[in-house]
Amino acid sequence: LSPHGANLALRVLSATMQSSAPFWDSHVSGMPRSPRSPRESDPLSSEPPPMFSSMFGMSASRDNREEALLSQQYMRLQMHEQSPQRMIFNTKAAQDYGGADPKKKRRKNKASSHWSDKIRLRGHVTDSQTIVGSGTAIFVLTICLYNFGLFRHAQAVFELTLAMLACCGLLVYTQGQRLFYLVLCFAWTAAIFSGALVGTYSYDSFSYFSFQLSNTRPYDNVLPSENTDIVPDAGRISFAKEARLDHGRAVGFAAEDGHMYCAAPVLSNSVDVPKVEFWAVGRDCCGLEGSFSCGAARNPEARGGIMELDGAGGVFSSSYREHFDDARRKAQAIHGFQPAVAPIYLRWATPEQMVSLIYTYDNKAAIFLIVATATYFGIVATFAWAMAKRPKGKDLEAPVPEI
Repeated sequence: LSPHGANLALRVLSATMQSSAPFWDSHVSGMPRSPRSPRESDPLSSEPPPMFSSMFGMSASRDNREEALLSQQYMRLQMHEQSPQRMIFNTKAAQDYGGADPKKKRRKNKASSHWSDKIRLRGHVTDSQTIVGSGTAIFVLTICLYNFGLFRHAQAVFELTLAMLACCGLLVYTQGQRLFYLVLCFAWTAAIFSGALVGTYSYDSFSYFSFQLSNTRPYDNVLPSENTDIVPDAGRISFAKEARLDHGRAVGFAAEDGHMYCAAPVLSNSVDVPKVEFWAVGRDCCGLEGSFSCGAARNPEARGGIMELDGAGGVFSSSYREHFDDARRKAQAIHGFQPAVAPIYLRWATPEQMVSLIYTYDNKAAIFLIVATATYFGIVATFAWAMAKRPKGKDLEAPVPEI
């Protein structure tokens, strides 16, 4: 054993004797031991007798491995081989400094260890800000889901909506006794339903027509005398130069909804056919007979139009095809046209308008979504501010005391 190791061994022996001193003083002699100085109470600070230091020639820089091993033995003595009075004293001291009593089972705070507490960004934002921010994010996500997903993946959209509602129900089932999570689930559920409603309206009014026109084919140099079966998948039709829009034979049909539905035949200058298959249509842009100003009807450069598409069939979709049929049948009866088998209705437009119409629908949808999101955020933020019962920075619950 090196001199430095021997010195550590003596320190361990001295610490062992000092740790057992209170027990013998109180039980053998019957008298409590007099208070010791701080240096004597800390075995780590006790120095070995000078005679041993001079005998072995202490050196603090040698045999670090032996020093580590002996230090571990010293710690084991302190933790496991002390007297009962010493153990009680150490437990009390540990409790005074915030430690736990090993004899008592610490009650776990289930709320702080639950996975749902990761939602609460304590120290960064308040609970009200969490509710408003997460609710707005779910609202935007639901709008985008319905606006862009209904055209091709309607079934998946409905399944994802049910999954989000199921997550809200699960959170209420597991954390329903806590006010914060009840309010949070209510905000999320309202955001899902509101987003689905607004997204469906945007899809039925704007996005459906944009998707439909993007997936149809444009046709050029079409003759008005041709059968409509040659353009079954048409989205935009440009007629030949010999085609003309006959304003004099246009008629208007006054419907029960208070609007005037207009129809004008597309004829050929070279051939006068008794049956008209292509019709330019519009709403509230003509008289009962002989006048038509719908779309680009007054523009001489316009020689075609965009298909008048039926609605998406949703809650907010609308189709004017029945009223346009009424206007066409009126024109056929007045001017002696033969009944059309599969008429095509067009909104008369210039070539530039036919190209830009898709972007017009996209821009309208984007503006509508931005306005809807800002409106929803304003309503929810105002409601949260009005219903808040605690000052800024406070949570919706009182803190759970630690045991």
